[in-house]
Amino acid sequence: MMKQKPILSQIYPKVLDFCYTFLCFGLRLKRSLTRAIELGTRLLVIKDDQVLLVRHRTGKNPWSLPGGGVKAGETAADAAKREAREEAGCLIEIKQLHGVFHLFRAGFSNHVIVFLAKPLSEIAPPINNIEIAEACFVPLKQLPATLDFGSRRRIAEHLRGEANLTLEW
Repeated sequence: MMKQKPILSQIYPKVLDFCYTFLCFGLRLKRSLTRAIELGTRLLVIKDDQVLLVRHRTGKNPWSLPGGGVKAGETAADAAKREAREEAGCLIEIKQLHGVFHLFRAGFSNHVIVFLAKPLSEIAPPINNIEIAEACFVPLKQLPATLDFGSRRRIAEHLRGEANLTLEW
């Protein structure tokens, strides 16, 4: 006879999904009203023939490279290191700049600095995180179908040996 999970452990992930969706809606609304200019980072964390990916709680293409916004008074490199810790529980060493990318859409300007990095520790994905549902290393040749387009492009550029790019996200 199989033991059922407690009802709270079944409901909690759905509550987190709903909260994350609501927060994303609020952020999109804020961006459209304020015409925000944002600066963010993403990371190509490469280990052997694998890349570190994170899966957000919701969205059409929830898989992406780890990363996020640069906070006031924080360098892009420090933000990238912080995001690797927060989203994947991984310490990293930045090896080089991959590129600076832009996305102008929905009334805001987004600039993303992408770094190539190597892991200095094993990953320890967050548990019950409102934003990130999963983090793992994935073979570079077996990327998930639901990987966001910008992340897929950055990985393809890396595989072709391209760096120091300035392109659209």
